Amino acid sequence: MNLQDEYCDGSGQLTGQVTEELLRESFCIAQKYGAKAIVSVSSVGIERLLRSMGIQSNRLGTPMRLNGYVLVACYVDLNVLGVVLPLHPIFYCSYMNY
Repeated sequence: MNLQDEYCDGSGQLTGQVTEELLRESFCIAQKYGAKAIVSVSSVGIERLLRSMGIQSNRLGTPMRLNGYVLVACYVDLNVLGVVLPLHPIFYCSYMNY
């Protein structure tokens, strides 16, 4: 992912706000194309971020350590989210009609 420096912290990681917006946009696009759910395999930090965003996820197994990272598979039911709108114009795709 190649985002401008203003969207990253000093370590090159996306800021929390940008990560939230990216997740919301991902859910929005998935809904637009008819997805009913998302399975995320990511760090437990993303699971915590989803919870702080008010998005319920269900673990599909126990967390596993891989290459020094603790990963967890989570299921997100998009039907219970309702409409999830993107928050920042950087994530608007030219092929999307909002």
